[in-house]
Amino acid sequence: MTFFKNLIYTITAITFTIHGWAAETSAEIHTSNNHTMTNSGAALSSSSIADTPFLFQTGFNSATWSGNLRKTGISQHVDGNLVISQEVLWDAGILLSTLQAPAQRTITTYNPVIKQTVAFELGQLSADIQSLFHIFPGTKINDASGAARVSYLRGERTMESKNANPAIPQFRVRDSILGDIIHSAPVYVGAPAKNMTGPSYSSQDYLSFYDQHKKRPGTVFVGANDGMLHAFSADSGAEFFAYIPSPLLKKLPKLTDPAYQHEPMMDGNLHVSEAQVAGQWRTVLAAGMGHGAKGVFALDVTVPDQFMTGKRALFEFTEQDDEDIGYITSSPSIAKISIGKNKNGSPNYKYFVAVSSGYNPADTNSANTGNQFLFLLSLDKDPTTPWFKNSNYYKLSTNSNDASTGNAISAPGLVLNAQGAAIYAYSGDLQGNLWRFDFTGDKPDSITPLIIFTAKDKENNPQSITAQPTVSFAPGGGYLILFGTGENTNSTKDHLKQNSFYAIRDTKKEKKDDYFITSRSQLAARVLVAATIKGKSGVQVTGHDFSYDNSASNKKGWYVDYNSNHSENNQCGERSMSKAVLAFGSIFFNTIIPGGALCDEGGTSISYAINAMTGKPDDTNNLTGSPSQAGMLGAPLPITTKLLSGNRDATGRRFNTQHYSILNVGTGGVHGSSEVSGSGKAILKAGRLSWREISNWQDLEK
Repeated sequence: MTFFKNLIYTITAITFTIHGWAAETSAEIHTSNNHTMTNSGAALSSSSIADTPFLFQTGFNSATWSGNLRKTGISQHVDGNLVISQEVLWDAGILLSTLQAPAQRTITTYNPVIKQTVAFELGQLSADIQSLFHIFPGTKINDASGAARVSYLRGERTMESKNANPAIPQFRVRDSILGDIIHSAPVYVGAPAKNMTGPSYSSQDYLSFYDQHKKRPGTVFVGANDGMLHAFSADSGAEFFAYIPSPLLKKLPKLTDPAYQHEPMMDGNLHVSEAQVAGQWRTVLAAGMGHGAKGVFALDVTVPDQFMTGKRALFEFTEQDDEDIGYITSSPSIAKISIGKNKNGSPNYKYFVAVSSGYNPADTNSANTGNQFLFLLSLDKDPTTPWFKNSNYYKLSTNSNDASTGNAISAPGLVLNAQGAAIYAYSGDLQGNLWRFDFTGDKPDSITPLIIFTAKDKENNPQSITAQPTVSFAPGGGYLILFGTGENTNSTKDHLKQNSFYAIRDTKKEKKDDYFITSRSQLAARVLVAATIKGKSGVQVTGHDFSYDNSASNKKGWYVDYNSNHSENNQCGERSMSKAVLAFGSIFFNTIIPGGALCDEGGTSISYAINAMTGKPDDTNNLTGSPSQAGMLGAPLPITTKLLSGNRDATGRRFNTQHYSILNVGTGGVHGSSEVSGSGKAILKAGRLSWREISNWQDLEK
């Protein structure tokens, strides 16, 4: 099973007073981390063509298990279509192997004994790890080559078998120092976010922080199966630093073995955002360790080109700290959450890394079989202090419907209030449950998660939710939770499973029957039909209109079933594995269709664009779903290609027309693949939407 990273959507409504009248702006939905656009295998430096964006795309060579990260340009043709340049501006794998001296690289790790970030040098490692580096992989033979192995992992190539002097150790031959990049998605980070939600982001200390770092170099972060989280200059491709999570150190000697068999190392996904750490604004990176080790870590990346002079590693949280943390492949979130009240009654906010418990936690913990957890890990924790439950971390438990089967919950989709604090989180699990976590109470340790919906097909079979939900406002109040179903499984019986995409309205009412959706009959059905439009074949979505009012007869969202098989031998079903992206009033998402008779060889995807509120296409002159020509896709990347602002009317309202294109990148392959899957335009409200009189405005102004 694999969880995919994605973007977290925030919701805010702002009211301000102008000479006796309050102008109510439209509620916005935007990314909480506005300096990143990510995809499985690719990242953009900007989501607007006006900013001259660049594409950063990963690839790998399975023959030698080496990786690359390539930078290419994106431009707009005179006809308005996007063009992805074929010119490679730099390849980090090549640069790392040819231009940077191994001894000069800034490679760090964490020593859990002294609880400090240290340089990746043999003498800086704990005694037990030093001993492991002296052992030839797969044996108990001490060859006293620990220092040589560290040098090799830092990039020294004179010890590779084809070049090695018989008098010195002979290690595995590499064609690139950079390890293969398979599951970890790159993330681009530029200046600190300027449009974060909440009054604290307009305070003088945040503005000073922004001014200090607004010209910092653009950086691309990505994890690789050389065991390192890498930070590369977006401009030149040079490596700023690399970080090795300490639980992975014991696996690294295997990389030197000439008979090396591939293993996952640092292939988790990551998230970057501004947060307050011990009262200071910092830019924080949080990442899971992927399939390589159980746990998550956080780094201070405020000054990426001077990593060793900053706060460096903020923490590591592993199975040694809590046995219910598993393998974290999805990206964590960074969230501001209330942990109680201050003396004056105001909320006491702290910043946390919010992360699901992942999969395969401690097998011996039979009491929690089937249960999963949302962990909140404090960014204020002193690195020298142990982890204490309900003190510097919180552990929110879900109760499994079926404790006899395995389970895991997806990365949470967050809802933020006007102060920028998380008030709700939504996660799905492998048993089809959509959970709501309510942070509006006094303390996180008092939260009881609720199931608001269980995804089941028409035969009443549960549908696994592995993708991170996307959250939007719902018409008539509440929120619309959007997600697809499906998982990556080797089980033959799961290949024909019916999967679907859902939009579930959560009204947050007190009465159970008002917000629990007990069956898909309470949702508006949408149907996929084959269609050919403008000479292209794909699918179109049809269905009856409905209203989001609160009467019992109306629907509480919509759903569409994917085709259950696509291959000529009817073995492989369509499924959702990556997060849907909300932009321009539509929900964009990609499905995957594994190939081969047993769904284990190659595959393809379908790229969808549907109106998020109605579940129907905005433009019937375009296909709703288009087959991919780039293979299996991760999350789509929307790009604004033109913005036309309309004139304001008498109330201050105006309509903007946004033209856009959808960029998709195929996963896997030596150099990857990419395509522009579609384009369209959206007419969106902007400016002041309405006015209301405030009779006592003079008193308020005083």
